[in-house]
Amino acid sequence: MIKRETNGMSFDPSPKSPGSRRKSAATYRRRRAAAMAIVASMLGGGFYLPTFSGTAGAVPVINEPPVTGTIVSFPARDFISATDWSAYPFVNVDIIRNGEVVGFAHNVIPDAGLVEVNHPGAPCWDTVTPNIVGGDIVRLTGLDAAQVPVAIDQTTTEKILVTSTVHETGPGRVEMSGTAFNQNGTPMPAALLEAGVLSGAANRFTGGQFAGQRILIATAADTLATNGVELTTDGAGNWNAVWTELNAVDMELALAAESHIASLGGGTGSTIFEVGDAIAPGPWSAACNAPLAGPAVSADTTTIDFPATEIGTTSAASLVHVTNSGFGVGASTELVVSSVAATGPDASQFVVSNTCSAAPVAVGGTCDVSVAFAPTSTTPSQLKTAKIEILSNAGNSTVSISATGYALTAGQSVAVLVAKPANLDMGIRAVANTSPAQAVVIKNIGNLAATVTAPTISGAADFKIASQTCSTTPVAPLASCAVNITFAPVSETARAATLDIASNGAPLSVGLTGSGLITTNLVPFPHAPIALNSFINRDFVSLLGFEPGETVAVQVIRHGVVIGTATSIAGADGIAEVNHPGGQCWEGTTPDIRAGDALRVTRADGRAYEMTNADIQVTQKATAITPGSFIVAEKGYARDLATGGPLPLGSIEARLIASTNNPFAINGRRALTSSDILTRATLSFDPIDPITNPDGVNWT
Repeated sequence: MIKRETNGMSFDPSPKSPGSRRKSAATYRRRRAAAMAIVASMLGGGFYLPTFSGTAGAVPVINEPPVTGTIVSFPARDFISATDWSAYPFVNVDIIRNGEVVGFAHNVIPDAGLVEVNHPGAPCWDTVTPNIVGGDIVRLTGLDAAQVPVAIDQTTTEKILVTSTVHETGPGRVEMSGTAFNQNGTPMPAALLEAGVLSGAANRFTGGQFAGQRILIATAADTLATNGVELTTDGAGNWNAVWTELNAVDMELALAAESHIASLGGGTGSTIFEVGDAIAPGPWSAACNAPLAGPAVSADTTTIDFPATEIGTTSAASLVHVTNSGFGVGASTELVVSSVAATGPDASQFVVSNTCSAAPVAVGGTCDVSVAFAPTSTTPSQLKTAKIEILSNAGNSTVSISATGYALTAGQSVAVLVAKPANLDMGIRAVANTSPAQAVVIKNIGNLAATVTAPTISGAADFKIASQTCSTTPVAPLASCAVNITFAPVSETARAATLDIASNGAPLSVGLTGSGLITTNLVPFPHAPIALNSFINRDFVSLLGFEPGETVAVQVIRHGVVIGTATSIAGADGIAEVNHPGGQCWEGTTPDIRAGDALRVTRADGRAYEMTNADIQVTQKATAITPGSFIVAEKGYARDLATGGPLPLGSIEARLIASTNNPFAINGRRALTSSDILTRATLSFDPIDPITNPDGVNWT
């Protein structure tokens, strides 16, 4: 069911599932035949997949490296991507380890030749999500319409790791390092590697050869002497990448970026290993419910605040309990910790030891990381900070723990206040729309009680102190208090202020930021040739009519508050997408898009286009009225959010969507619509019934 407007559509099938949205690229669906769907969804129960045998079956031909197209393995995310499979109606994807199938997704339908598994908008792994590791084979089998294998390609996941993420090693200089081995265990040469530092979708580096790009690259062809970049190996399986001459903006971007290492030696088959805050193993979203068959790592804290400690002495150690919260049994599910280390300019001021790297940790088991503060200097600052990073085989995900301590001179007594967060962003909301209060926690890490005067805010009047507990009583060493802040923007611009905390210690300031939601420059509806399409049940948007290569800002707005943001880049066809194969991801949290939410897209020149998601739903899939009748009926509702009654009948359309490779015989197309003359289809609202249809919104 869709709500039709000239330049905006809401697609709201039920239940949430893969689907379709445009002629130029078929969307992912996994099914053996032409399953029925309402617009962008396959309706009804589950998929009936081949029986999982647990062993790799015989294949007619195996090509490695691939000859059909490219296959890329992303082991840190248990995600695979392959291109140029449009010649095959169906593709089976298998992950094979030591001759055994450890994960599979079968009957994947290529989307313009693209086959992906465990990626936004793509099919999920079936039964279990494989914990892809070096040495695993990624095999794709192209099937004809009769499900007969006709083409087999595969690539072997390379044994490459990032063991030390990007970190500062000097002014304008960052490094990252790891290991790389060939399948036979010999060291991989630098010529087969490429290291990368990838910033967020909305961020671009500004200086030197990488200006305007999202990624800093290092290869064996680079040298510090020629371009300030290098990638080297030591002949023992270790690699190291260096970038120098970075300006202040690029240093900040690099230190917050993802760390990548790629093996390019396979030609059409390659491996990309990533480490970053948004990189995690297992199902990519809650929509994928096949549990991860492998280790998962978690820690019982993300911060350690040490008591103020005199230089030349060592604080009591703090223990961090690390758990393997994975799924399954056997060696492939064991947590193997490869590195536990302090990083950052003050790393040498912290002493780190652990029991985690001594032996693998079984599912449900724990190990400990011990951290102590041992300051040796009060310069350049007495406040010392570091990141304790735990790297493991759990998708090579990084557990990062912030450590803070204050270095005392001999006999010094002082109150030292620190804030978490150090800066508070209150988001984007409509003018005069007051936010819920958010807390800034103030902790005293000194050795003297802090006497705090009433906190104040300087700067924009948009920010208010709703309540606070800091000035009511002295804050003892290692105790905390809180200041609760609200935000109600007074104008449609970026807003900023400072929370000021005065005490008998050094003054403390916390940056406060937020923005007023812009309502100007909205292009009146309709806004041809721009068309906005919202697929509510997949949290996916498709935006048509933009210039090829154009970058647009995407927002999902609920009750005047921005709940989801993304930056998307239009392809050669002028289509920009978010949360769909080949498109960009939502930034931070994926919004749970609902009826009534506004979808807004803003161009670089400030012009903005907006639509509101309709309240439409399919409640019954296409079902035969009587056996052998050749008539099917489907049901749902279409409610006007303003009146509570039905939407105008002319503004909605029901559709049945078949597979790209299995069109309907009656019209030779993928879609049957409620306005289809050939099938004499009808769409009407059901009679009002006080029990089942009191508002008259149900349709058949």
